[in-house]
Amino acid sequence: IVCSEVCTSETREQLLGALSDFVRTKSDRIGSGYKPLFGTMRAVRTCLDEDSTAHWTVLDLISTYLGINKW
Repeated sequence: IVCSEVCTSETREQLLGALSDFVRTKSDRIGSGYKPLFGTMRAVRTCLDEDSTAHWTVLDLISTYLGINKW
């Protein structure tokens, strides 16, 4: 769905923003959901325009996820 023609780059960036907010605010609820989380990020990243600022959102999301001290 994310890489379909009906999904605009703005929608992809909004999706990444929502995922990023989720990771920041509800990191204790991710559990084994990291696989779909990173799968979605990978799908969005492959569909992004080269000049999109969403690449930085992806990096921020990964950084936030790796910073979780739940292990």
